[in-house]
Amino acid sequence: MRHQLKMTGLAWAAALAAASVAGCGALTQSAPTVKNSTPAVPVPTATPNSLEGPVGTTFTDTDSQGNKITVTMTGVIDPAQGTAYETPNNGYRFVAVQFTIVGVSGNSSDDANSNATVIGSDTQTYTADFNSVAGCTNFNYGQYSVAAGQTNRGCVTFQLPNGVTVAHVEWGAGFGGAPAIWDVP
Repeated sequence: MRHQLKMTGLAWAAALAAASVAGCGALTQSAPTVKNSTPAVPVPTATPNSLEGPVGTTFTDTDSQGNKITVTMTGVIDPAQGTAYETPNNGYRFVAVQFTIVGVSGNSSDDANSNATVIGSDTQTYTADFNSVAGCTNFNYGQYSVAAGQTNRGCVTFQLPNGVTVAHVEWGAGFGGAPAIWDVP
């Protein structure tokens, strides 16, 4: 399944020219506007297919059938407490990334555990751990399904080595399109 991502709500996104010439998904970057001024012209970024913003940024994800959702990374629980029967490996801890997924059009379903990855302060990529943590569900074992106007909230759990922090969270890199990237302070 191929996804196209674009950012809404904040002045972040990527360039349109390279993607539209190649026939791929179109991505744009909007410059911030100042009250009583003319909006700036979109400017290409160094990586034209990358979408990046801070925690709380909302991205729009369109699947190959044209169904649209918005995905917002709302926070990081670090460390996250495992449920009664789940503990991290020795020398590791659970970290949970919180997402809010809202249906915009059509009916969308997918696996948040497959869509989300963490880039650690050690520049390593970490994939979902599939364990449950206290206080935040893992959607429906990672699966989410939303129709237009519906909201689904949950966490994707990761195991990170002690001493490694979350630097970035990515969404959608495994689907051939450019990933949405949240920078974590």
